[in-house]
Amino acid sequence: MDKPASLDEIVSHSAIVLADQIQKAAAWAKSEMDLQVEVAGALKEFARRAQITLEGHHNVTIATGRPDSVYGSVIVEYKDPNTLSPTKGRRAKSKTD
Repeated sequence: MDKPASLDEIVSHSAIVLADQIQKAAAWAKSEMDLQVEVAGALKEFARRAQITLEGHHNVTIATGRPDSVYGSVIVEYKDPNTLSPTKGRRAKSKTD
């Protein structure tokens, strides 16, 4: 009988899968909302596989802003997939690294 995967193994594998799903969603999406819906679904599926609770709240007011999504203490701001040029995309990615 196979041993159940550890959370570390699930996260390591899921990071690759999630990145691929987000890239595919960005290529397909025509709007910021399309992207938000697809990513929320991918995150929900990840949480199910990892057997963790991941509650997303969307378009809610916190402090003085209104982020697109909030997962615990993680704030996600989506942008229309067609608004970032390759140069701006590299600059945005470097800010997250």
